[in-house]
Amino acid sequence: MAGDSEQTKKKILDNASVLFAQNGYNATRLTDVAKKCGISKALIYYNYPSKEAVLAAVMDRFKLNIKRMFQEVFLVGKENDPGTQKWSTDELKRGMNVFLSHRHEFTILISESLKSGNNSISLLEFWSDINQMVRKDILEQRGYSLVNEDLQHSMTDYFFILIPTVFFSIMGSEWADQNNFPQRAADEEFNRLLNNIYDKYLGSDA
Repeated sequence: MAGDSEQTKKKILDNASVLFAQNGYNATRLTDVAKKCGISKALIYYNYPSKEAVLAAVMDRFKLNIKRMFQEVFLVGKENDPGTQKWSTDELKRGMNVFLSHRHEFTILISESLKSGNNSISLLEFWSDINQMVRKDILEQRGYSLVNEDLQHSMTDYFFILIPTVFFSIMGSEWADQNNFPQRAADEEFNRLLNNIYDKYLGSDA
């Protein structure tokens, strides 16, 4: 049936992501999503029972996309190769593109996580899910260690890797322009600093 097509669901989630990011989840109505999609609100309800269900579907798709793209960028062709512990500048740039290609979803995740009383979205839980789904395996297969029970490793992973990487992905180009740095030089320096953090706190000898 046309109303249940994957294409229709994709259109709904794509446009909802843009509106939730631009206007905020609370300020966005399903009427707005329907108008941007060029479909009826009834067709949205045919596919999703509520606005909350649309948001949940956006975040679930986000997680699955991050898992697939992380595997493609950081693991394919590098399994069990001890020489691949270091992250190359090309890998970093492709990894950044994973974040940049989901800028709307990250904006929703961060803005909604910071709202008082919002228990439906948590940046910490999201990153923990990503670690369990794929990132922990990637790190371990490349020779790193990620022990969630270890205080130092957990704090390093969250506060010195995740958050700076998200913000560099979103703001790095503008920062480089404002400070008259070539983008390639900024990417390489961020990569060097990130590798230092991985080596010191998550490396196999840490």
